[in-house]
Amino acid sequence: MAMVRRRSPHVFGGVLGLVLLLWGIGFANFNINNASISEATAPASGHHGIVVPTGGNDRLQWGMNALTQGRGERLLISGVNEVASPEDLRGLVDDPDELFGCCVDLDYTARNTIANAEETAAWASEHEFEGLWVVTSYYHMPRTLAELHYRAPELILYPLRVRPEDYSAGNWWRPGTFRILAWEYTKYELALMRIRFAVLFGD
Repeated sequence: MAMVRRRSPHVFGGVLGLVLLLWGIGFANFNINNASISEATAPASGHHGIVVPTGGNDRLQWGMNALTQGRGERLLISGVNEVASPEDLRGLVDDPDELFGCCVDLDYTARNTIANAEETAAWASEHEFEGLWVVTSYYHMPRTLAELHYRAPELILYPLRVRPEDYSAGNWWRPGTFRILAWEYTKYELALMRIRFAVLFGD
């Protein structure tokens, strides 16, 4: 009768430890990059748009501010809740130049970051934009840029990271902040893996 050899628990412990170590190194790098990247410089010329994946009123206001400042010609708000009317959204932002009615487009179809990127790429192509200002939360920016670059590699992307007033590289350890960053970093790495496989297999 053949004997079944049991794998040593030390092997599994070693593999798990290595995975956690690599995750920790990547997580630290993720936080350092988010804290250190400065605001993008406005391009001197060209046709540019602004996109805001929904997820908070601060994002909407930053997007409207960018539109008011003339950073882009039009603003896309992607992933709007189907029950929210244009008037509802208009009431959430300051719009001193009354640009909402003429220069803001609403996407009601996207429900995740992948769909946000797909709808944004189609919108940018329709308007023949050369570049996009991307307005989203500081922790969401890496994944958003990765998805957009995959679907529209010809576009120049200018990140505008929305940060809480008290955010810094040194407060990642706060329980609420850590949970958000850890989960977002994990989703970012999974997105990179999916994109690399798609590129490799021509999907």
